[in-house]
Amino acid sequence: MAPAGEDHTPRLEAWLAALMADTPRHAKFLNTLALLEHLGSRKIMLSQSGPAMPLAALQHLAEETGHAFFFRRAAEALLVAQPPKPARAFDWSPRHTMAPQAGAMYLARLEALVVRLVGLTPPALPYLYTSALVEVRALWFFHLYQRVLKQQGAALNLKKIIGEEDGHLMDMTFALHQLDRDFSQRFETLKAGEARAFAKLLPKVMEG
Repeated sequence: MAPAGEDHTPRLEAWLAALMADTPRHAKFLNTLALLEHLGSRKIMLSQSGPAMPLAALQHLAEETGHAFFFRRAAEALLVAQPPKPARAFDWSPRHTMAPQAGAMYLARLEALVVRLVGLTPPALPYLYTSALVEVRALWFFHLYQRVLKQQGAALNLKKIIGEEDGHLMDMTFALHQLDRDFSQRFETLKAGEARAFAKLLPKVMEG
């Protein structure tokens, strides 16, 4: 399942290849990915932490938190291997991330888009639709990033994360088919909205 809108693949591939030649900036980018995964896990916690929290949502929360840890650890490992060693560990301040406010705004735009089109009932729908939109974009990006990592001979490997994100998307779309008879049509509309939100996020990250 591919994202809607403009294909950003060529310029993002070129940007990632150049980024990997600048170790401190590459580490900053990895830490930005950690932040986005953390923000996603917080959204799950806030929306799904009630008494009826299903096992699938708990697994999703655990894996997204694990992805945040993975990317933060990878970011810090890059810097430790590149003297001089950093004075202190990474955090999620603007100093150590690329356009963090834009990342948070991207997720907020998706939530607002889903609520505007789908509403808030049944309560699972906003979480499922927002998560599915994020997973479609994440899978597109992680496949692209993995390809560049391999071309550049990097040790970092995203195959486990890609497998987990693919599992999340399958879970989300299966549940949405069960809950919403208009899923296919609505999801295409939502993907178009996500593409507009991503087009606003990408240049800010690339400039960060």
